[in-house]
Amino acid sequence: MYIAVEEIQCLATWAAGHHFFLVALVRDNRYYKSFGDRYRCILYEKRMESLAINEQRVREPQVLGYKMAISAEPTCHGLFDSSMGEKMLVLSNGNIF
Repeated sequence: MYIAVEEIQCLATWAAGHHFFLVALVRDNRYYKSFGDRYRCILYEKRMESLAINEQRVREPQVLGYKMAISAEPTCHGLFDSSMGEKMLVLSNGNIF
């Protein structure tokens, strides 16, 4: 099994409607021909636990993790959903969502 590790640096974040984006710079450059190829757009979505509607709210819902779709090139074109991208990533606190 081959495991690839890529370290990214977040350069900027913004929201557009109900979508959240970040621009990242891939720190490892051995796979990229030019410096510009190292930029990626990431669409992400926060996954929250669901509390019952008629349950009395005693606390705020907890963050379960994040779903991310990573672009294939240094633009956000083609990223419409956190489940569709060249690469997908799920960050979790241990709960499955």
